[in-house]
Amino acid sequence: MAESPEKTPGTPADGAPPAAAASPDGSGHAAYEVVRRRLHAHAGELRTRLDRLDARRREVFGGIDHRILRAERITTAHNCVPHDMVQLDHGRFLFGFNLQLGLKRGAEPSDVFAVYRRDDADGTLREEDLSLLGDSRFLADFRRLYHVYE
Repeated sequence: MAESPEKTPGTPADGAPPAAAASPDGSGHAAYEVVRRRLHAHAGELRTRLDRLDARRREVFGGIDHRILRAERITTAHNCVPHDMVQLDHGRFLFGFNLQLGLKRGAEPSDVFAVYRRDDADGTLREEDLSLLGDSRFLADFRRLYHVYE
């Protein structure tokens, strides 16, 4: 009778290493993989339920599909980070920027704000003047705030 190779506890009959040995922490436990599989299963179930809920919401309330028609680049006089955008009226927008002033003392509204109008013919944005921010109270508050936060 042929002798079978000696078997160690926890080793499969075919001699392959146990699945638990592949766990990332090397602990020999497959807990990570078990949790990972469960999370993936729950994520799939949640996605399905959300899709059903969204379909029902569209039936009741209707919906508008949003898609990007065009991307436009806004160029400014200073190196700055865009922060916010507000639509003023049809096709006109006020953009706000975070600006690092560096050595410059004080900021002007033109340093952190810009008004652009969307040209319906070609879809581009064209810069307009900042006359709408010319109110004396606004300018005084603006300068005071920039002085405080400098």
